[in-house]
Amino acid sequence: MKFFAGVRLLISALILMGLGFGLQACSGGGGGSTPAAADQDASGIYTTGSLTVDPSGANTTYNDFVGMIHSNKFMLFSINGHILYEGSINSITLKEYSATVSVYRNGVNVDNNVSVSGTVTTESIFTGTLAGGTNAYSMGSFSVNYDAIYKNVPTFARINGSSTVFTGTAYSTSDLNANYDFASVGRRLVVQTVLSDPGCAYFGSTNTLTIPTVDRNIYEMTNMSIIDNTANCPLTLAGGYSGMATLLNNSVNTTDDKVFVAMTNGTNSVFAISTR
Repeated sequence: MKFFAGVRLLISALILMGLGFGLQACSGGGGGSTPAAADQDASGIYTTGSLTVDPSGANTTYNDFVGMIHSNKFMLFSINGHILYEGSINSITLKEYSATVSVYRNGVNVDNNVSVSGTVTTESIFTGTLAGGTNAYSMGSFSVNYDAIYKNVPTFARINGSSTVFTGTAYSTSDLNANYDFASVGRRLVVQTVLSDPGCAYFGSTNTLTIPTVDRNIYEMTNMSIIDNTANCPLTLAGGYSGMATLLNNSVNTTDDKVFVAMTNGTNSVFAISTR
């Protein structure tokens, strides 16, 4: 009897071992492992958002914070705050990123190498906290929201349109009424800041307006200089501007009739939201 009892125990053990191997095969053979989480991408046009800064020891929030991020470079600005942040994203790990920015207030560079850290969700939201700066506008936080218009295909024909000229205010050391002319001839941007005087302008040389990525709604400007051949021209800034522009829709009933434009030269900044 003891012999048969031992045989029964051995058979039971073998059956249990077989079940165990079967369960392992079922769990491991069919579904595969969960994919590793991917690093997020901050690239985009951001058409709504807010910025909170700390001038005079009191938090001030601007709810018109918008801008552009492309190839890990960004231009984010608030017209109401007269503030522009020009930044470079240094790294993104999963949703966490680090960046450094230069800060422009009222058209003047007031701080450099300010640290920014925050989170990004691809094609959704980009947030950040500024730290380590020496200026009140170098301390604060922001959040901006992605707009799918970033994936509109950019062309020179679209930004030239039926009229090449966008009209609005150029926000710099002074706020000036300006025409933004994305000229098809020579592919350059001309920013005429005295509407009655074409000699007073920021003027890009030939082929300084480019499309860096064929399927992303970003236009780049480089080497913008200044023409000032009029005694009454209010421009006193240096040249050498570079920056970005993007083409938007002013309302649901119109297309390609609005632009974000932002440029800096290390000393001064110029930015605008203009329409045609």
